[in-house]
Amino acid sequence: MSESSLCKNDAFISVILVARELQNIGLTCSVDMVWNYLDSNFSDYELIIVEDSPNIVQRSELDSLLKRVTSVRLIELSYEIDYEVAVTIGLENSIGDYVFIFNPTQDPLEVIVPMVEECRKSGGGVVVGVAKNAKKSFGYRAIRPFVSVVLDEINYHIPRNATTLRCLSRSAVNSATKARNYHHQIFVRIAQCGIESCAFDYMIKDEVDSKKKLFKSIRTTLNLLVFNSTKPLRWASALGFLGSSFALIFAGYSFVVRLVSHNVADGWSSTVILISFLFMLLFVILGFFGEYLSRLLNEQSRHDPYWIVNERHSSVMVDVNRQNVLEESVAK
Repeated sequence: MSESSLCKNDAFISVILVARELQNIGLTCSVDMVWNYLDSNFSDYELIIVEDSPNIVQRSELDSLLKRVTSVRLIELSYEIDYEVAVTIGLENSIGDYVFIFNPTQDPLEVIVPMVEECRKSGGGVVVGVAKNAKKSFGYRAIRPFVSVVLDEINYHIPRNATTLRCLSRSAVNSATKARNYHHQIFVRIAQCGIESCAFDYMIKDEVDSKKKLFKSIRTTLNLLVFNSTKPLRWASALGFLGSSFALIFAGYSFVVRLVSHNVADGWSSTVILISFLFMLLFVILGFFGEYLSRLLNEQSRHDPYWIVNERHSSVMVDVNRQNVLEESVAK
């Protein structure tokens, strides 16, 4: 074993890259940047690129890259998938001791080594990236306390300003990917897998592009609720009970007014207001029912959540003298 190899970290690192996130700086530039860093700091590593949309990666560029760079794997899919399903595919196909969910356009490479060390200190858990320089809109800051309460209700506990950057130990990956129906909300499953987690503060590259916005946050929160908890259904039932109570009270009020006064025109405005309020509650309830029916139909589907068409990997060999099994790990 060479002297340079002895100075490198002996952990096997898997880095997951989603193809759509590489478009801004290009596939070749992204892979070269990450590969050079891993090769300088780790003895064993792999780059897993998940093509989340068919043919989003140019084949000529890919062929040239795979002939030149080692330890690169590209997973081709048959149709377009969302980001979290792509991350799940990367986790399921990774073989490293520590697995990174990494975005080269936002996450600096310098965080990889310290996050591995932090993960080792925690005894093999999860390290969550937290952006110290994250930008937030006024609307986002206004609703964030309410969102925190809602997320606590579904046992999704993450630090504020958390990004998609994660470092997972092998035990955390195995635990998170064993959960049923985890594909669309893998980050929730990671938080709920029972493995100890800790935060890692860092500076993202482009805080403007990753600015947290109100409507996007609301949409994300609703998805988290629908796919990970049945509590919104209970809340909808409570709203229905509350609306029924108002209707009963108003019926009693109308009866008493009819006995006391013969002026039918009295109470017309309040009736219109109350009916409008009850219809609002009704449509909120129907909206939740629609979301849960969609969820049930998706879960009852017979097909797999994704189809892998092909997997392509580097055609050049790694260093034949490189060993990924240390003498210290061999049973005596």
